[in-house]
Amino acid sequence: MIQVPGTTQTINKNPQTEVDAAKAWVFNKSAELSIKNEEHSNAILSQVNSDAYMNDLSYMDGSNPNTYTNQKKNYIDELLADPSYTAPNPLAQELWGQYTQVFKQDQINKAIAVELQPRMEAKTNLIKRGIDDNVKSIQQDPLSYNTKVAEFNMVMGEQNEFIPPAQARDLKDSGLKSYKNAYIDGMIKLDPGALVQEIIQGKHDELSEQQLFNHYSAGISAYKAKSKKDVETIINLIKEEEVNILEDGGEILNSQLQNINFNELASDEILLKVAATAPWFNDKLKVESDKDGTYIFSGSLSESLKNGNALPVRNINQGNRLIKHISRLIP
Repeated sequence: MIQVPGTTQTINKNPQTEVDAAKAWVFNKSAELSIKNEEHSNAILSQVNSDAYMNDLSYMDGSNPNTYTNQKKNYIDELLADPSYTAPNPLAQELWGQYTQVFKQDQINKAIAVELQPRMEAKTNLIKRGIDDNVKSIQQDPLSYNTKVAEFNMVMGEQNEFIPPAQARDLKDSGLKSYKNAYIDGMIKLDPGALVQEIIQGKHDELSEQQLFNHYSAGISAYKAKSKKDVETIINLIKEEEVNILEDGGEILNSQLQNINFNELASDEILLKVAATAPWFNDKLKVESDKDGTYIFSGSLSESLKNGNALPVRNINQGNRLIKHISRLIP
């Protein structure tokens, strides 16, 4: 006999039978719910890939209703709202509510776990794509290096919550290394002489000794090649203009030579380029004067003048400056 709460009435009902019936109903519906949920998971699982998450920030932060987790959450809510899942009595309703609460949270946790990898890949790929684009930009314009590094540090700063700290540190380290390599590649093309000076001054000492040696060697080779090309361009221009002047009856007014400052051709920068093309560039150099001028050379002055290997300079001071600069370029 069961007493009805709040009254003196009793009903002839076995409470254990009611409990067992409620449990049986929950058991049946839970099995049915599991099957439908599994079918739904299999149907939408193919949508979970890093590309979908990378192309839309709302996928990354989970606010998009079409994320795997949100679709699972909405599906379960809609399924449980179906009349067929309405419990037949209060006891079954209580047991069913307890079961579905745990079931729903478990499915959400599983969905989050499923999305975790593609979401993380999407976030890191978004940053990597930015790194790759900036690497290309730095290679083309190495003078933008400091600005690009500052921008990157701002995005990957200590307060960054977009990517977990461990992944953020790894990504920052690899990104800065890529930026540095891009800068060096760009400087080898733009101004290898300046790059060599930076290496000598210790501006890239975070690199390994082997890396520094490789970059230094590449810088020297590029500087020599660029110097040779620049010197050949000047020589060819002068030769072509000489021919044009002769063809114009010796008239220089129509020639590009009238716009050339020949003092600039004797500047430290130009003479250093000429020196870089000389066979004695790596030798021990000296500067001396004779009755005809002042020269940089290796060996004896008379022999160098005879072989055309002496580089004329303005004076002793300029010669010493150039020799000092050359010595800094030689390992």
